[in-house]
Amino acid sequence: MKKTVKEDLRNRSIPELKTTIETLQRDLFSIRLHAATKPLQDVGHYRKMKKNIARALTFLRQKQENA
Repeated sequence: MKKTVKEDLRNRSIPELKTTIETLQRDLFSIRLHAATKPLQDVGHYRKMKKNIARALTFLRQKQENA
């Protein structure tokens, strides 16, 4: 059975979450640059990236509060 993004993020440690957030933010920035130069193929990808960043930040905050 395929793991969901939530399950994957929930099982990561604090340093792994921080690196994941940095990677997702870099990817979002590159998507913005591509969108400025040419139209995007998948418009929904931008929204999914933002939601994944928010999920990762939420799990990071929860883990930091519990630690």
